[in-house]
Amino acid sequence: MNTVQKNNTITKKQVQELLENNQKKLGLRDKNLKKLIKSMRSNTISGQMRKIFYQECLKKIERNKEEIIGKFRHLTREDRISIEILHIAGFNNAFIGTFVDKHRSSIKREIEKNGIDIWDINSTKSPYKNKGQENIKYYSSEKAQKKAEENKLKNRKKCKLDRYKNLRWSVVALLRDKNVDYSPDVIANLSKEGKIKDAETSIGANAIYRAVKERKYGLTINDLPHGRGY
Repeated sequence: MNTVQKNNTITKKQVQELLENNQKKLGLRDKNLKKLIKSMRSNTISGQMRKIFYQECLKKIERNKEEIIGKFRHLTREDRISIEILHIAGFNNAFIGTFVDKHRSSIKREIEKNGIDIWDINSTKSPYKNKGQENIKYYSSEKAQKKAEENKLKNRKKCKLDRYKNLRWSVVALLRDKNVDYSPDVIANLSKEGKIKDAETSIGANAIYRAVKERKYGLTINDLPHGRGY
């Protein structure tokens, strides 16, 4: 793979060829490809900005992940790193959104929610004496990713065994019954037929296997019939 040398300049034609030859690996729709090429031809894009964008394209190609075009997806860690680098380089929200396949308003919200205020050392105003000082605001991909992961854990739907007490202890009791070999599949069928007394709802076999695998409620693989694996 070609790399960008420190003192080399990247031409508009080089960027265009890179985009066109790697459209699928970059996950670019046809309209987004045209927008990026058009933006690269603009005189508002400096040589340094062009080099930074070229490097971001190379990194994305190197990951060799063909994006599914037309399918909604959340921002990835790599997307957020690209947003941070391009934002600091001076690219606007519309350009960044085109590159990561998001609307400019989504990029604006992402940057505003995950900005870090840094005191401008060139300012003559002290941040301790003047509370009204305007600090420089930078987007932090690390902060954004951490917040996204925390929200994902918070919003994750709890397992039925966590939510329903009677169902939970009935399933545990059946698995530990030494007189009859109740497998998770058998328990799931009994559950669907409404044959588990006082159970608030039904439960699937996969949820029971998952609880055993994670050693929840004191369960272990030995509680499965013959201690068989998954």
